[in-house]
Amino acid sequence: MTLEKELEYFSAHRAELLETYEGLYVLIKQDEFIGAFSTEKQAYEAGLERFGNQTFLIKQVLRQEDETAHYPALVLGVLHGHS
Repeated sequence: MTLEKELEYFSAHRAELLETYEGLYVLIKQDEFIGAFSTEKQAYEAGLERFGNQTFLIKQVLRQEDETAHYPALVLGVLHGHS
């Protein structure tokens, strides 16, 4: 389970995301932008509600690439999200 498609989408749309959502946390599933949220927690809860125990990307939209929200336990299937 990788986030390759999600990361490709983020990279391809980074400029437009910065224009509109700088500082917010975006939720991306496959090659679809799901939404932008004020907090990482809000994005995570929205992802769990919509996708359950599937992988999805939450990434803060920043000018510098080094700050990223990761949930490796979810990606690896170690942690299962439940609402």
